[in-house]
Amino acid sequence: GHVTLQKELKDFEISKPDRQCDIDISFDFSGEDLKYVFKFQQKETWIMTAPLLNIFEKPDSFVVLYKYPKLVYGYEVFKSTNKAVIYFNTAEIDGADTYDIKLEEHEAEDTTGPELLLYSVRDAFFFHAQKFGRIPIHSSSIIYKDKVYLFSASSGVGKTTHVSQWSNAEIEHSLFNGDVCMAYQKDGYVFAGALPWSGTSNCYTAKDYPLGGVIFIQRGEINAINPLGLADGAINLCARCLAPNWNRSLVSYNMDIIEEMIPKIITGKLQCNISSEAAIVVRDFLEERR
Repeated sequence: GHVTLQKELKDFEISKPDRQCDIDISFDFSGEDLKYVFKFQQKETWIMTAPLLNIFEKPDSFVVLYKYPKLVYGYEVFKSTNKAVIYFNTAEIDGADTYDIKLEEHEAEDTTGPELLLYSVRDAFFFHAQKFGRIPIHSSSIIYKDKVYLFSASSGVGKTTHVSQWSNAEIEHSLFNGDVCMAYQKDGYVFAGALPWSGTSNCYTAKDYPLGGVIFIQRGEINAINPLGLADGAINLCARCLAPNWNRSLVSYNMDIIEEMIPKIITGKLQCNISSEAAIVVRDFLEERR
């Protein structure tokens, strides 16, 4: 069998045969997967659990095992190298000619095998991207006057709904990504890195832009926005970061990256309702600080 990349992933495909990979993610079809899984089901190495997975720590790696393994059992990311291995459930693969990687999101036992494979590739990439000073921010984002602005909040608060109000308010802009943005610094400037993962929005772009700011959204009866200080901005941004925070060292590393970025971008806390006025309030706030 073989894996077929969806359009979103193919849009980011490049060919550089003379360049060594920055992050090496390999697939293991050895057939030893089940023994491998049981090897790490030890209480002393278990550090975290969630509805979808368990996480274990070894001296030189983290192992993520899915509670409902289908196409893959899980994956391993290594601390001292930029390598990761995804361990396949070979019993499920036997007899299958192809697997299409879908970019949809579900939870726990409803998650499909191809989706688990996608999560494994994405999250292994996010883990190693930290080492290059890059952090993924859960957000819906737009391009406004040649800069990207992120609107971040917990799932269900209304990130996508707010972004849609920019069109209702007839403010000229374009969409950047409906679910996540990779923030990083280069030559003293902060950038919004493009990613192929966009949740259920199917909205993304394959080009990086300067990052203008991050607006944190709360539901409210009126539309009002206030600037955040450096400490509050950093704390809010860390809470919306999708980079692994499996131990204190990883949390500290995320904060170090964020604290360098925060003074160079606009941050604000928006209370808003579902109206085009909310977009106008944010636009005016940004214009005052550009």
